[in-house]
Formats: sequence, C-alpha cells, structure tokens
Amino acid sequence: MNPISNSVLISIFRETQLSAALAKSPTSRFSKASGRKRTALRSLVCGLGALMLVVCVPTTGYSAEASPPAPLPNGTWTEPAEGFAVDAFTLGAGETHSGGWGAYSPNERRYFDEFLPALFERTLVVNAPANKRGFRWIFTGERAMLTINHDGPGKALQVQMTFHDSPAFDLMSNYKPARNPQGEVRQASFTLPDTVSPRALTVRLDQKLSLVVLADGAPILQSTWMHAFSRHQLQLSKGSGPLAFRILTPQPRKVAVTVDSAKTHQTMLGWGGIGTPTAYRELSEEGRRRWWRWVADYNLLFQREYPVGSQLNPALDNWDRLGDAKAHYYGENFPNGEVSDFPYNKAIQALGGFVIFEFWDFPRWVGTNPEAYTKAMVNYCEVAKAKTGSAPFAVGIQNELEMKPELVEPFVTTLRKGLDEKGFKDVKIHMANAPMFVMGLKRLPPYRDNPAVWSKIDFAACNNYDFQESFSDIDKLDERLRQWHERTSDKPFMATEWCINERKYQNDGYLLALSSGQSYHKLLTITDAALISYCWTILNVEQPSYAMTRSLFAIDRANGSVPKPSSAQLRVYGAYSRRVQRDMVRSEAVSSDRDVLATAFKDKNGRTTLVLLNRGTSSAEVTWTWPEAKPTTVELTDPYHQNQVLAGVPQPTVPIIIPGGGIITLSDVPLVALPADFQTP
Repeated sequence: MNPISNSVLISIFRETQLSAALAKSPTSRFSKASGRKRTALRSLVCGLGALMLVVCVPTTGYSAEASPPAPLPNGTWTEPAEGFAVDAFTLGAGETHSGGWGAYSPNERRYFDEFLPALFERTLVVNAPANKRGFRWIFTGERAMLTINHDGPGKALQVQMTFHDSPAFDLMSNYKPARNPQGEVRQASFTLPDTVSPRALTVRLDQKLSLVVLADGAPILQSTWMHAFSRHQLQLSKGSGPLAFRILTPQPRKVAVTVDSAKTHQTMLGWGGIGTPTAYRELSEEGRRRWWRWVADYNLLFQREYPVGSQLNPALDNWDRLGDAKAHYYGENFPNGEVSDFPYNKAIQALGGFVIFEFWDFPRWVGTNPEAYTKAMVNYCEVAKAKTGSAPFAVGIQNELEMKPELVEPFVTTLRKGLDEKGFKDVKIHMANAPMFVMGLKRLPPYRDNPAVWSKIDFAACNNYDFQESFSDIDKLDERLRQWHERTSDKPFMATEWCINERKYQNDGYLLALSSGQSYHKLLTITDAALISYCWTILNVEQPSYAMTRSLFAIDRANGSVPKPSSAQLRVYGAYSRRVQRDMVRSEAVSSDRDVLATAFKDKNGRTTLVLLNRGTSSAEVTWTWPEAKPTTVELTDPYHQNQVLAGVPQPTVPIIIPGGGIITLSDVPLVALPADFQTP
C-alpha cells in the first residue's frame, strides 16, 4: 500500500524562469497550471498567494531542481568508443497502422525486454536528431513514471513525472483524466530552435536517491527520487517516417575483493529489534507459527524490550499486563505499546537468542532516585529469570532521553552494585543510547571520561538516526562514525536502533532500503557494531507508512492475521542478518571499487559469509579472493529477489555479476532452523 493513499500534499513551487541556455535563447520553465485550476487550488493554501505554481505531488519521493542546462551542443556529442553495450534499432520503418484502439502502430513502439536494476544509467542516442519525428521515452514503476517527451527540432523537450498510486490525485488533477488515478508534474519544458535537437538523452538513478536527466551530457533535471523503475519503452509520436536509435548500457565494472582472515575486528552478537507484544498477540495461531519461521529464517534472535515504563506500579506487579501497554505516537494507530511479553522472550532464548532490557520513560516514582531505579531494574531481572529461566543478557541505562551529567555516575554505579548483590553479575550494562551519533558524542563524556562509570559499562551504545540526514551523500557521515569508534573502541558497540522516521522518506520501495543497507555496512566496518537492531520487527498499524519504514513486518489481516514483510527493508536487512550469526568474527575485506561494499565474517568452525553490495549505476563483475572460504550458497537481493538462493556453487575463479543496487551474499552458514519440538508461545 502507498503512504499517500487518500491524501495529497499540495506542493507550492515558485515559478522559475531558467537561464536562456539553449542556442538562440530558448526558454526553460516549469509549466503552469491553468488559471482556473490555480485559483481553485490557491483557496486550499491560504496565505501563500505570493507563490505562483501549485502542482499535485505525493508526500514522498519527490523533490525537484530543474537545473539551468549548458547550451546543447549542435551535433557535437560524441558516442563513447568503449565501455557500453549498444542496442541499435529502428522504429517507424515500413507500413504503419496507427488507427484503432491504442492509436499507435506496433512498429512505432518498442518495449525493452530488460527489467531495470535498482540503480542504472541508460542513454538513448538518436541517429538523425534533425529528423522532424517526435518520440517519448517512458520509465515506469510501481509508484511513478518518468516521461521524456521530445517533439523534434523547433518543438518542445519536456521532462514529466507522473504518480499513479493514489485515487486522491483525481481530486486535484489539472490534466486529462486517465484510466487510472494519477497526478502529473511537468518538471521542465524547453523550446528547441529549428536547428538544435539533442542527440543523446541519458537517465541515471543513483545510490544518492538522485534521478538525473541529461541532454547531450548537460543536466536538464535533477530530482531527489525514491521510486524504483522496473521497465522502459520508446514510442514515436509527432510526424511520420522511420527513426533510428541506439541504447547504450554501461558494461559491468571489473572489481576485485580480497579478504584477510588474519585481520580481525568485532565478534557479532546478533540482529533483531522490538517484537511488539501488542502486535504479536494480534496474530492468529497460524500467524504465530509463521512468525517464528520468519524469526528463524532471518536470524531475528535479539529481542529489545520496551517495558511498561512510566506505567510501572510501585508494587512492580504489572511488567507484562497487556492492558498497561503505553501506546506509541505512531499516527492514529492502535497501541504499539511498551510492555513485556515473557513467554515471547522465553521462545527467543530457546532459539539461542537473548533479551536486552531498558526503560525509555522511567516509572513515575523513580524520578532522579538511583536506588528506586535500581530496585525496578533488578526486579525485572528477577521476574524475567522466574518466568523465562534466564535474566536478560544486558540492561541499558535509558533509551534516547538525556540524563543530567551529574546523575550518570550514581545511576550506573548503583545499578551495577544492585545487580551484583542480587546474583546478576553476568548481566551486562550498556550505556544510555542517544538518538543519533552527533548527540551520542556530546553525551559521551560523563561515561567515557569518568573511570568510575566507564569501568562499569560493558557496551557502548547509540541509535543510528543520523543516516537519514545524509541519504543524498551517505559517505559524509564516515568521519562522525570514526569519531564515535575512536572514543569508544575499548568497548564492544551496540547499534541499538535504526529505522526511517523522516516524513519525506515514508516509502516501501527498494531504493530507501538500499540506503539502509549502506548504513549497515558502515556500522559494521567503521563503528565495529557487534549488534544492529532494527527499531521494530513487527507492528500493528492502520496507517501503512509506519509499517513501511519503522518495522520489518506488519500484520496481514486480509489473509488470516499472518505476518508479512512490510517493505523492502526486510530483504536488505536479511542480506546481512540471515548468514552473519552470533559469535562470527569480522575479517578485513578490501574492494577495488568504492561502490562495491564488501563485508566478511568467519565463525569458529571456519564457515564464512561475504556480503557484497553494489551501489553503482552499472553492474559489477566481482572476483573474490579468500583462501579459507568455501561458500556453498549464493543469495541475491534486489527489487525482484528477496534473499533468493541461486542455483550453483560459487567459485572464486568465476566472476559474480551484481546488478546496480543489488546485494550478493556468499556463505556456507546454514540458516537458523526451528527445533522439531519448538512450542509457539
């Protein structure tokens, strides 16, 4: 489902006159809506009358900059001599029949056979650019499409985006209604001189969530974009007669990856997140059985407890009282509550997993009293042990909320003392986890610079919401991650929470999930994260955008209240989690290409996992060197494959082709299996 169903964002753009950059000073402008429609729409945006253009666009995946292009070269564009596969063809040759249903002749339109990779670059070369024929180059996907409309010399060159996944568009469309709901945005329009027509048009969609359209190498449009395209097609339009084209596709880049098991880094703890008790209890009996198969397949064996928090009674008697679950702030949804589920935790532990417990809101009666806080924390450990057979693996000081620096030492030291005195010496403590690394670095001194505190801390911890600040250039966070690692490197690190919660990125598609995949690689290789926790593993929601990005799963009520992946986030997370299991040690992996991100792990039995993420716009032909590795399985993750095991056994002498935006996982690590006697809680 789409996050914008039954709602439309009215985006207001200042009417922009682009530079007269084309030969003979042609104009370039955003297209205007009709005066009648503009008047009607202005009534919806009171007080913004000074802004000139109102267009109907979805709430996500759209931000455009129509860049003033350089003058189009008049026949000076040079086709590259190498590095591209060439597909030559002609449309419109011979007799055409454009009448009847569809209004076009079969020999005037071509549907390209390929399914586009997540990231790509394609160039359309026109053999005779001065020809008076027009054409449309159309890229389509589940959510939206891109159309480049070229009417020929002396006519218009238009770049148009169309969103077609919400009936709400029909309420405000100023275009001729189609047979499907859609909202159109004419991003940029250029009037061409009689003698000038671009010879080559290029469309590029890259890992920075950037969609770029170029004419003869000059950018004519750049847009923040997160809707994947799957197909493209070409259709002749204005005029008559044949027109010859070539499609240029970049050849695979040759990449070498080398792994050195002698250079080791962190030992992994695991993967998982918050399995919300209020959601799990809404699953049907069959849904719960399926849930645990998903948990095993994706190695989601870390359960992060969000306990009852401020609603905890002074008598400490309602840890797992479902009716006391404190509702979260996720829209107009039913409670995704903070409460414990001890039978669920027992099942996690039975599969070899573990639980980490921490408060967000402190119980109201705790306040700034470290003794009261410790009493609650220790009691949780006692109740957990009584009901599940085990105390939690670790407890955290507090989630996200900032503790006054002067309270850090008494809270940490009193907690450690209280746990030890009650027989919980094996229960670890992780520091309070700030929402972002930039905040964590500021909050670190009361922990790191105080030996009385730091000696009691077993794990550094931080949530990871910095990444969504930088989807347009995720590498710029590297220095911040390095600073964190340098300051905390004497403690193993828990990346305690990650999801996408920025409103503009509420989307279930693959491109955003791929951005998350880059963050996992950086957490593993720069911060040496031993644990990477998604925020929620399952939620019960009404408004689907919260499930798309906050959670790996949602509840499919239409098919018997069973769990289902809520977006592409699961498959990208699973490219790492499924076969990078507890106690595996990260080995040094070096890639010859900065856009092939390589991450390698080895366990004590010599089994290995190598994850290769290609964030380039061309395929990567990867050869790998890792003498100890004997992978038996190749898994492919991309928009069309959810961690799909491919046929054959990988060999280091046979290159592996990774599509743009694809992830390959090479491994001989078996998936977690449910025991035959496993009891569904």
